[in-house]
Amino acid sequence: MPNLNYGVENIDISDVNSDVNLWSQIKEAINENPKVTQRELVGKLGVSFRQIQQNMAEMVSAGEILRIGSNRSGHWEVLK
Repeated sequence: MPNLNYGVENIDISDVNSDVNLWSQIKEAINENPKVTQRELVGKLGVSFRQIQQNMAEMVSAGEILRIGSNRSGHWEVLK
C-alpha cells in the first residue's frame, strides 16, 4: 500500500483551533441577533450547514449556549 503522505512538506495545522474560533463567531452572531437561524449562520460565517449544526449541538452540551422556546419562534442565549 503506498504512503499517501510521502512528499507532503507543508501540513497546515491552522484548523486545529478552528472550532474554538467558530464557537466565538457563533456566540458573537447570537449576541447580535438572538433569533438568528442556523441557515443564516451558514451565509454569515461561510461554513457548511452541517458544521453549524454539529458545533451548536456541542455548544449546547458544553453549556455555552441555550435554546429558549420553540424551534420556530424561540431564540438563542449565550451562557458563557
